[in-house]
Parts: sequence; structure tokens; C-alpha cells
Amino acid sequence: MNQKGFINIAVIIGIIVVVGAIGYFAFTNRQVQPPETNQQQTTEQPATPQSEPANLELATYITPQDLAMESYRVFRFQYPTGFTVTEGGYRTPAGTRFPDISIRKNGGADIDVVRVPGAISTGPEITCRTQASSGDKCIEISGYVVMTKSKDPLVLKAYEIITSTFEVSVF
Repeated sequence: MNQKGFINIAVIIGIIVVVGAIGYFAFTNRQVQPPETNQQQTTEQPATPQSEPANLELATYITPQDLAMESYRVFRFQYPTGFTVTEGGYRTPAGTRFPDISIRKNGGADIDVVRVPGAISTGPEITCRTQASSGDKCIEISGYVVMTKSKDPLVLKAYEIITSTFEVSVF
């Protein structure tokens, strides 16, 4: 067998193997971008060391019509799935209802809740500074207080989402 012809064939096969390997790795490691969708229920959040999920699915709370008719108020906000919204409240002797809304982390501790407290605490004359205890993370939006005592990163993220999307209107 001719050694010069063998070396040429070996070099050509080597080049084909190297090019094929580079092409294979380039093809398999290529990131395919999903098509953009217009969904309001899902938002991407950066992951944190506390193992917060990269994607938070959001639900929207809107005051049910019967409660809105009684309280003359419509609350609207978004919150992450994995939380449960509970409605309570206080009714005045005149029949006006002041809704008290709790957004509790499923499986969380007793303090892992974000609240929109009812009764007088939601009045515009009361501020978080005078109403809430020093352990509360608290914000007042249009006279409505939203607060939490939790230190859980997921609850604090929920608080951030709730307060940034919180809207109140008259029914």
C-alpha cells in the first residue's frame, strides 16, 4: 500500500471528523428561543439563592361582585400561585362592609401572609406609620394599607407583586 496515499486519506478523514464534531456540538448546544406570547398570567423573575422559582405564575384577584356591592369597593391585584386569598371583613351598624383580605402562603407559617386589613385601618386618615407595628413591612396605597410581618423571601416577593399591581376603585 502507498504510504503517501494513506496519509492523505487519514488527514481527510481527520478533518471530516473534526468538522463533524464541531457541527454536532454547535447544533445540539444551540438555544432555541420560544415564540413570544402575550400572557399576563406568567412573568419571569431572576432566581435567588433562596431557591425562588425562575418563573412565577401569577393569578389576579378581583373583588367578587357581592362583596363589591356591599363594600362599594373593588380591589384588584396580582399574586403568585401557591398563595390563597381569603376574604373577611367588618360590617358597620349602617351595613357598610370593610373587606379584610389575607393572601396566605400555602404551607407557610402563621406570619407568612400579606394583608389588606379591613375596618377603620383602611381609612385614608390612618397611615402605616401610625397603624402598623415596627415589624411590619408596610405600604399605603390610596388610603388602603397593605402589610406583612413575614421575612420569607417568597412572601416578600408576593408582597412586592401585590403592592405594585394593587388597585382600588369604587363599585
